[in-house]
Amino acid sequence: APDPVPSPAATPAGIDESRVHVVAPGECLWHIAERELVPDATDREIALRVEEWVRANPELRPNPDLILVGQRLEVPGVAG
Repeated sequence: APDPVPSPAATPAGIDESRVHVVAPGECLWHIAERELVPDATDREIALRVEEWVRANPELRPNPDLILVGQRLEVPGVAG
């Protein structure tokens, strides 16, 4: 069976709205994570932050590359 497609409008249950990132056109988890970190973050640091995003948003686990415009993701705890 194909992987379920996440609902772009659903906010994860019990999540504080101030800790939600709404996916914008052209975004991917790598770019979202990269923007959160210091300008000279290494690829390894960015990759670790992407993993934190996936852990905070279990619906991403089947396919972390599949995020949709308008999808609401929980912002993981403070990076670093």
